[in-house]
Amino acid sequence: MSTWNTASAPIEREALLARLGGDEELLREIIDLYLEDAPSVMASIALALEAGDCEGVWKGAHRLKGAVGSLSATAAFTAAQRLEVAGKDGDLAALAPAFAALEHEVARLQDALLAMRDEAAPD
Repeated sequence: MSTWNTASAPIEREALLARLGGDEELLREIIDLYLEDAPSVMASIALALEAGDCEGVWKGAHRLKGAVGSLSATAAFTAAQRLEVAGKDGDLAALAPAFAALEHEVARLQDALLAMRDEAAPD
């Protein structure tokens, strides 16, 4: 029985697993890849933000948006999209709050992915 709470989950586990043909091993691999890559992407976005580099922000946000979108992580996708648009539009006032929202959603997603990976671990 799954301990997954779908009502408050930052990721749509069943949608993701269905797209993977129910392959729990592939699910673990994808989670591991995301968990390895996301911190460096977030760090590059933070550096671009500190430098006032709107192009760097939107490119990093776009990359992260693709990664979280492939995980069916709707809230993180929306947050990344907001940051991407702010960066692309050069909206400096919107960058910091959009990045804070993204950090929050990425942290929630990481916690959920770690729990999901543990749940998908072979017996």
